[in-house]
Amino acid sequence: MKNNNIKTKKAHEPVLYTRAELFEDIQTALEKAVEDTQEGERACRDFNHKLKVFQSIFFMKLPPYNFDKDNMEEIKEAIELCVDGNELLFGYTFFLSSNKNFDYSWSYLRKQMDKYVDFFFETYRFMSYALDDINSMRADLCGNKDLHIELNELFDVTFIDDKPFIKTIVHWENFSQINKVKNGYYLSVKIDETTLLTCHRKYSNKLNPFHDRVKQILAAGGEQKDKA
Repeated sequence: MKNNNIKTKKAHEPVLYTRAELFEDIQTALEKAVEDTQEGERACRDFNHKLKVFQSIFFMKLPPYNFDKDNMEEIKEAIELCVDGNELLFGYTFFLSSNKNFDYSWSYLRKQMDKYVDFFFETYRFMSYALDDINSMRADLCGNKDLHIELNELFDVTFIDDKPFIKTIVHWENFSQINKVKNGYYLSVKIDETTLLTCHRKYSNKLNPFHDRVKQILAAGGEQKDKA
């Protein structure tokens, strides 16, 4: 009887959108990049280089973020070890500084390593919170197939019928937004091109008020359609 209860509980556990599934969506090739045109070739090259940045974020061996214990200091220490132990990175900075057309010394580039650690720390935290927000809102919002969620104008999330029930596309033209998530990120819920609600999602704040407000707006919209 106990085993049956365990199986029943697992059957009702929500299917979560994972980091691996998010990365799978990210690395989907640009549909508009046409190989036989100069513009398309340039777009493909840029796409591959930007994808490598995402790979460096996703494939770094870091402990998962624990929202209950807030283990970000542990994660930052792990990032520091990864950066300090990257011999290729130090070799590349030395190579750059040796170029007579490059205006920065090797000492200056080494001092930028702390900011490089901060970049990984901030993007890793952003990814962790973004995934948690997406999974938190899916249960209540997945019935709205025209609805999509934008995260910092970079990720555009929609709900689909097939597993994992979530699809993310990347606005590659806004790629620099990945470096603008230090204190939080902008979260927008839209129906087609109409924005229902936008907020600046701070890491110190709970998602609930925003989530509840979106549900209220959708419910009000549904009531208006019923009256029409």
